[in-house]
Amino acid sequence: MLAAYGYDADGKHGRLVKVDANPTGGTAGWAEFLRSKPGRPIHIVADQDKGIIGGVVAAFGPGADQDLIHHCEHHLRTNAGDALDRDKLAPGDDLRRLFRDALTSEADWDAFESAVPGREGLRFVRAWVDRWGSKLRVQASRRAGRPPVYANGAVESALAQVRNLMQPRMYSYKNRARTNRMLELVRLSLLRADDSAAYTAAIRAQLVSHAGHLQREYRAVYDKRGLDPFESRHSLWSSATQKAMAETKRRRAAHRAMMAARAAAESSR
Repeated sequence: MLAAYGYDADGKHGRLVKVDANPTGGTAGWAEFLRSKPGRPIHIVADQDKGIIGGVVAAFGPGADQDLIHHCEHHLRTNAGDALDRDKLAPGDDLRRLFRDALTSEADWDAFESAVPGREGLRFVRAWVDRWGSKLRVQASRRAGRPPVYANGAVESALAQVRNLMQPRMYSYKNRARTNRMLELVRLSLLRADDSAAYTAAIRAQLVSHAGHLQREYRAVYDKRGLDPFESRHSLWSSATQKAMAETKRRRAAHRAMMAARAAAESSR
């Protein structure tokens, strides 16, 4: 499931604005998801997922990742904290103190980053800074001008609620169009914007306007079964979807293997 949690321009009145069932969550899926909403956001908080970053570029053009994305500070702090722990820095170490403010301004980031080369034995911290330093310096320099939302915990909390509602019947969700209709009902329920009386009135009005007979437009989202039962543009289990999922799984496994090899090489130095 892909999801977006939106705020006003001042970072207030947060609400779940879209949930979407997507086969892979890769670049193409995120681009489709972002294009489905009108306009262009002024600020996107996300973790370091390549699919999200690629989707932002595909949806909003080259450079959009630099202009729009603010990497989630909670995830950054968690990953940096893990590196500090692996280098066995004491809880009161000066480097930990410098990092507490490192993400809040360019000057604070520079103070932290400049302290790293002077310390011995910081293999994991140095690798983390080498990987993210240039991006985080730019991010820290722009932070004051961003809306005051710097982490994506709200959308994760909302997704947890969606998961709790949907998971008991997870194996029955095979048709994307119908699943997304269900997800929209769940979203409205979480926003307390659902109204059974309004739903009943709308259904009754639809039936009355058609002399009590359901129209057959819903057949447009049927999983039409041909020689290959997995060939349907609406199915979450079509062969094209399975191929995309397998490719995503392969790339993620290759990335994990590369990171493990890099960590092993660093630890053996």
